[in-house]
Amino acid sequence: MSKKKIARLDPVFKEIFQKSISEIIKLITSQKPQKISYLPEELRFVKQLRTDLLLSVKTKAGSHIFHFEIQNHPDKIIPEKMLLYKIAIKSKYKTEPEQFLLWFGKGNPPKAYYKDKSTIHRFRVIDMRKLGLKRFLESQNPYFVLLGIVSARGKNDIELIKDRIRFLARDEDERREVMKNLILVSDMLKIKIAREMIPKIEIPVEKTTFYKIGFREGVKEGKKESLKEAILLGFELKFGDGELRKSKANELKKLLSEIDDIRRLRRIKKLIFSAKTPDEFIKKIKSLRRK
Repeated sequence: MSKKKIARLDPVFKEIFQKSISEIIKLITSQKPQKISYLPEELRFVKQLRTDLLLSVKTKAGSHIFHFEIQNHPDKIIPEKMLLYKIAIKSKYKTEPEQFLLWFGKGNPPKAYYKDKSTIHRFRVIDMRKLGLKRFLESQNPYFVLLGIVSARGKNDIELIKDRIRFLARDEDERREVMKNLILVSDMLKIKIAREMIPKIEIPVEKTTFYKIGFREGVKEGKKESLKEAILLGFELKFGDGELRKSKANELKKLLSEIDDIRRLRRIKKLIFSAKTPDEFIKKIKSLRRK
């Protein structure tokens, strides 16, 4: 898997995990969270480190710090990184973290320890593919259900996931949002989904099969709004969350509302993958408007 595709997939998984974190904690620790608080993901320890998810969790058994790393591609140095994360977390919060590496990739997951001449550090590796589809379908959280795609063994399993999402979703907007994430993840992991499952709203991922299909149909039918939504969702995936991103997203919406030319929208869609910051992306759009 290319580094560019990995970079796009990581924030997608992170968002899905945040929306289903309570289910994940119950699954891998057998403890029901009573309170979950997100801790800053950035840690300073000689050099700056950034975790995938760092949580303060209260259960009947007491208070915990749970550290999660989400992996879908081989990384030979991840065991050593887990040791560095542990030292940095313990240094900052004065508490020993419980560490989990959640594996979604193909092949064998990373080893669950780091060892050198003087150190052995162990953590838990959870192969999400081997949990079995039933564990995901039993959940009341549609975002956790969609993670069952990694355990699907064929069209019938995918239909079960789709039906369960439809049943659990609070309304049509949530159903469409969960389905978009399901298709996004399945396309990136090269899991085939029937064409009829594709939502009418565009899937905002560069060069994915369903994105290219939707774009061609959008151009053919003159549906500019679908392409604008794809740009907005791509912006969110590229630059993440936060107040700065939100303010720039609002500015982006205003700029897009003034653009009706499909060829220009297509150029904007390509620009998002070369822009390094939200400001740079906005400036490039304004530059296109002056040409």
